[in-house]
Amino acid sequence: METIQQIITRASERIKKIPGSDLKRIDYKLNCWTWDDQLGKKPDDWDTMPDWKNKKILWHNTYADDKKTRTKHKIISPLHELIESIPMMKEVYKKDYIYLCGYTEQQFSDAWDSELKSEAINALLR
Repeated sequence: METIQQIITRASERIKKIPGSDLKRIDYKLNCWTWDDQLGKKPDDWDTMPDWKNKKILWHNTYADDKKTRTKHKIISPLHELIESIPMMKEVYKKDYIYLCGYTEQQFSDAWDSELKSEAINALLR
């Protein structure tokens, strides 16, 4: 069975070759814990792998992956970061924020640089 790092490395190499329009679709599919065939062969245990490991902290549960448990989050998180780091992805998301959310170009640019990039990643992981 492939290690998590091997899966990430293999999928990352494919991401670098995928057009921007497909990357956004892949990004959204990963957000729904769905593996996309363009990332290569789905990990053997993907369908049984937990999304993340819940950890009890005081009186409530929170998600916090431990080092031992194989989770989809451990694979998806670095792939989201890679997709969001591709320069053209800013332009892909810009259209959504301007047309769907009513941002001006300057508001989007300021927000992307300060918070939207990381918020986009976090939103996709919710």
